[in-house]
Amino acid sequence: MRECLELAPDAIEVDQASVVQRLGSSRTNCENGLFQESFTAAQGFLAATARPRCVVQTVDLATFAGLYDGEGSNDRDTPLEVILERSEALALFVLTLGQTITDTIRRLFSEHDYLVAALLDGMASLVAESLVESLETRFGRHIAECDGKSTTPAVLAYSPGYCGWHVSGQRALFSVLKPNEIGVSLGAGCMMRPLKSVSGVLVAGEPEIHDFDPGYSCCSGCDTLECRARIARVTGPVCAKREVAWICSDG
Repeated sequence: MRECLELAPDAIEVDQASVVQRLGSSRTNCENGLFQESFTAAQGFLAATARPRCVVQTVDLATFAGLYDGEGSNDRDTPLEVILERSEALALFVLTLGQTITDTIRRLFSEHDYLVAALLDGMASLVAESLVESLETRFGRHIAECDGKSTTPAVLAYSPGYCGWHVSGQRALFSVLKPNEIGVSLGAGCMMRPLKSVSGVLVAGEPEIHDFDPGYSCCSGCDTLECRARIARVTGPVCAKREVAWICSDG
């Protein structure tokens, strides 16, 4: 399966509390008129400039194992190696919000409209993360339908640059996925262009395969252990997930 998808124009949503938390500000600082005016302006820019698109392609374990080796720079032990052995299905993905929103953020900063620029930047990052979660949900349902199962497997995304998977793995991933058709390329240091883009692999399986103890070599240099919140999404109580209207496009 290979799909190029885009988001229905009215499907982008952003929560003010989440943006405030992202910026590390207190709620009381966000109750004044200037903040509310700036937040509304940033929402307008988001709606006008974000064009979420993605490409998703299923791969078998042997193919991905070759990609994961990349250029031989991964950590000596990584949780994904263990998770892969117990996985049911895999899919590569690249998702982007497009170049226009990045250009708009840069322009707002250059014009010293710092609050609106920071809000728009935070909104874009949150939207990208939320849309990756929507791909996880979509892939899980696809696997369940193909296998004729009544239960949906737990799916989490893993990206180069995290959990011991060296960022140079982007090159191998891009060589297979070829996301230039949705306008995404690699720059220096394997940084994606446009900036508000996410790449990686969707891993489907039983919830417990994603739960690992943070004792790997890569964990010692991690200050946030954000993986714990991600793991809790699939191993904790089941919560309702918002449906996202991805539609097929021509790329």
